[in-house]
Amino acid sequence: LIWLLAWQYARLGARLAALVIVRPRGAALRSAGFLPGFLGSAYVRDALKYLASARRTARIVQARRILGIEGTDRATGLLLEGRGGRRLGIEADTVLLHDGVVPNVHLAGALGCEATG
Repeated sequence: LIWLLAWQYARLGARLAALVIVRPRGAALRSAGFLPGFLGSAYVRDALKYLASARRTARIVQARRILGIEGTDRATGLLLEGRGGRRLGIEADTVLLHDGVVPNVHLAGALGCEATG
């Protein structure tokens, strides 16, 4: 979804200081098993379009974790932990956070459904 959002903002003329991808160590390897199914899906073409657009219009930054949003009354930047524990600061007056796709299980739980996984 972050690639789609970046593509939409670029089409509206927004200037993105950076697109930060936060991945804990080993996350890419753990998700590699899903790649064959994704490559065979109808989403591949759109995903490649969004990714190419983001790479043209924004700096792509890989990080291990977000250390904080800088600023007192408003955002002035983002502080990250990069590979090897190195700290990285990015100037920005707006910071949007996305926590991935997290299923909402509240209704199922209220109905007494058992959660697995």
